[in-house]
Amino acid sequence: MIYNSTTVERPYARQLDRSCGVLFCAKLPDSFVIDTSLGSYNPDWAYVEDQDNGEQRVNFRGGD
Repeated sequence: MIYNSTTVERPYARQLDRSCGVLFCAKLPDSFVIDTSLGSYNPDWAYVEDQDNGEQRVNFRGGD
């Protein structure tokens, strides 16, 4: 786990790291942008989570 903020990112990174359903998590760079029909989205985090049906799901969190 790598983080660059002890006040916000560290607790969130630890929470993801301790979650048994999370397979992988990453802090995304400011340059990572997802284009949506409502405009651009710049998430702070991405993580892969196991689903109950055996599939895996990529989630994006934070950002503006």
